[in-house]
Amino acid sequence: MTNTYPDFESLRDEAVTLRRAGLSRRRIRDRLKIHNNDLLNRALQGEPPPEWTKRPNAKDDLRAKARELRLPGMTYDQIQLELGVSTSSISLWVRDLPKPDRRAPGEQARIASQKRWEHELTVRDAERQKTKAAARDEVGKLSDRELLLIGAGPLLGRPGRRRHLRLRQDHPEEAQPEDGPEEHR
Repeated sequence: MTNTYPDFESLRDEAVTLRRAGLSRRRIRDRLKIHNNDLLNRALQGEPPPEWTKRPNAKDDLRAKARELRLPGMTYDQIQLELGVSTSSISLWVRDLPKPDRRAPGEQARIASQKRWEHELTVRDAERQKTKAAARDEVGKLSDRELLLIGAGPLLGRPGRRRHLRLRQDHPEEAQPEDGPEEHR
């Protein structure tokens, strides 16, 4: 510090006045001839920087969303899945917020297992729907009679579980299984 400022309070007052006038830290340092960053930091403590010195941050919206998600108790990993940002960024953004309660190990394992299978089950379901559509296209439209005969085939082919089926040619819609004696093995 130079001898121009007999005490710290007068230096602080002048630094704060310049800061409120919109000067940057570098300009204040040069004007007041302060060559010690610690002294400058103490002199400007609690004074926000002027708006023009703030750079826009591309992730300001993600930071706000991460803080919003952390408040109800989401973990860093859950927030990462939701927002697609690194856990280190999330840690910097929400470290001042309270930590969520830890889950019981069994519950944590169940959630992890569920997360692992969500994707697998989605893929399987899509594959199943694709196979069904291919079969439907290959078989084509079936009449009610064809559908009845296809359904009756497995019933008639199972020994010990046969049911007698009476088909009437003139009214296929009246074909009904008759309760007959069950054959035993």
